[in-house]
Amino acid sequence: MPLITCAEQKTVSPGETVTVAGSDISSWAAADIDIGAGATLLFSEPTASVEFTGKITGSGHFVASSAVTTVTPWEFKMNGDATGFTGGFFYTNVLARIVSPTSVGDSARITIYVEYNKGNVAKSHFFGPTTGKPDYIYRNPLDVSVGANYGLVVNARTVLAGDIIHRYGVIHGPGRITGNITTHAPT
Repeated sequence: MPLITCAEQKTVSPGETVTVAGSDISSWAAADIDIGAGATLLFSEPTASVEFTGKITGSGHFVASSAVTTVTPWEFKMNGDATGFTGGFFYTNVLARIVSPTSVGDSARITIYVEYNKGNVAKSHFFGPTTGKPDYIYRNPLDVSVGANYGLVVNARTVLAGDIIHRYGVIHGPGRITGNITTHAPT
């Protein structure tokens, strides 16, 4: 008989701000996380890439941020279940790697801001499915300011169907965009 394990539950109470810094970020990666209304869960100054595999629920803010802009940013791979999350995902100077639509839910706003702009390695991704599955459709509103060298990649068999605010940088295919795009000139 297989062993059934439950993910650790971590909760950020409504209105609270919890900061998780550096190497402690990995201790949240497999947890089920509930972020209450008006709450902020800040993953600050990562020291390694991390993959989130648990459930994310609530209506607060999931924030991943680094002040470092001179080296390739660390990856925040979203590979869990955020279908119960209506808040917002904010990625600043970290690379968002969105594995499937369920990993970010349908309505949570996604903001991606990456200042690093050297070569082609600093790319955030929206991934598509494996062979035999229908195309992935991401309905999330997206606010993006990324580098001029590929910046954000919409992979094959991927559709960005939510409204997009494009502030700076390159959004690269071969995936498709069907949502409205509003472009803002840099200030």
